[in-house]
Amino acid sequence: MTYDYHGQWDKKTGHVAPMYTLPNEPTPTFNANFSLHYWVSRGADRKKVIFGMPMYGQSFTLADKNQNGLNSQTYGGAEAGENTRARGFLAYYEICEKIQKNGWQVVRDRKKRIGPYAFKGDQWVGFDDQAMIHHKSEFVKYNDLGGAMIWALDLDDFKNFCGCESYPLLKTINRVLRNYPGPGPNCFLKTMKHEDVPQIIHNQNDEDEMFNDDTIVIESKSINCNKSGELFQHDGDCGKFATCENGRIKIYDCPPGLHFNLARSLCDWPFLANCDRRYRNNLKNMKTALMPVSDRKNDVVTKEVTLMKEEPYKVLCYYTSWAYLRQGEGKYSPEDIDGSLCTHIVYAFADLDEKELVIQPHNTKLDLETGFYEKIIKFRSRGVQVILAMGGWVDSKSDKYSRLVNDIPARRNFVRHVTEFLEYYGFNGLEVAWEYPKCWQANCKKGPDSDKAGFTLLMKE
Repeated sequence: MTYDYHGQWDKKTGHVAPMYTLPNEPTPTFNANFSLHYWVSRGADRKKVIFGMPMYGQSFTLADKNQNGLNSQTYGGAEAGENTRARGFLAYYEICEKIQKNGWQVVRDRKKRIGPYAFKGDQWVGFDDQAMIHHKSEFVKYNDLGGAMIWALDLDDFKNFCGCESYPLLKTINRVLRNYPGPGPNCFLKTMKHEDVPQIIHNQNDEDEMFNDDTIVIESKSINCNKSGELFQHDGDCGKFATCENGRIKIYDCPPGLHFNLARSLCDWPFLANCDRRYRNNLKNMKTALMPVSDRKNDVVTKEVTLMKEEPYKVLCYYTSWAYLRQGEGKYSPEDIDGSLCTHIVYAFADLDEKELVIQPHNTKLDLETGFYEKIIKFRSRGVQVILAMGGWVDSKSDKYSRLVNDIPARRNFVRHVTEFLEYYGFNGLEVAWEYPKCWQANCKKGPDSDKAGFTLLMKE
């Protein structure tokens, strides 16, 4: 879940899913890049890390409509969308319609550290567009991750309301990770009735930095530049690397605090890069690295980097059953799913029975009587893995998950029952989305410390 870093709970505007940190970010660890590298530094297998991308935006009502930038004071969530009907939350197709048809102004960071935000009057929303989703998908490849996941299918522009294509964000992911056919349309969201507003600029020096091309072209005697796209360790600086481009060597800088890892062909944490100490540059003034890749015109992230072993990438698509209950154009059923865009479909959610501490359908009428389980399971015949997710925010409110994981007989009974449940209905697997062990609904004062160890034991069992 590399999203929901900011929302109406902050009482000030912030982007839902920052890719990198910004100079004025109150919590510099609140970005997808830091989260990913923290998990990896703690031992997470990169191939088991699935990078989350939002198909929606977190929205706000401004306290002062003239103060409409980042970190502006708010009264809480923005007005509910016409289809999603939830304050502080807008589907991507609702956002693009507001921009195209209602004159919302769009602001973009020239350094692409975050996706765009848009506003009109006292309404404000931060979101990821196709360009940022493309960048994040390249980030998945560049960092050799297991794949990407989206929340959720019903929030992308699945009916092409905005005139680009159906599922523009999900198809962007598939074009990068799964060679989905065609380059796709370049649908640049902008206000139709207003001129584009200036980009995010913090100060003059920052503006200069945005436009300076710091790529250095050199002639190197120690490197044979025969294969375009090939990467090399820099001769004298662990924080730099060289690449061969059209018969010439170009030198690039790693982001602050990172060293080039030749074995993995990317900028990495110093303790993973194993760069020769005699070449290490002076890092005494460097801050903790918060950007593993940069955004230059000739950035290697978007160029061919073929030294890593190519393996299939997963694209996990969440289907939320309650989307079927929406009225009008926002209604989304299993028949609306394009299975070709997903390697896995995750059906959200099942619940934990409060008394018996076993899995149960969340909505018996939809899941069983209307046949949603059966309809979703049919995607298995097309080669798609179908996973049942249980839990979620609402189901994590009480102490029931804590009681489950801290009781050995209850865990054993749960494992036996859930295995039979999954086999009976035909699911490939289970996700337990308890939010969160010890910190029930993000309140870490509610649960005991033993929740974390108990949850680990449940997963092992």
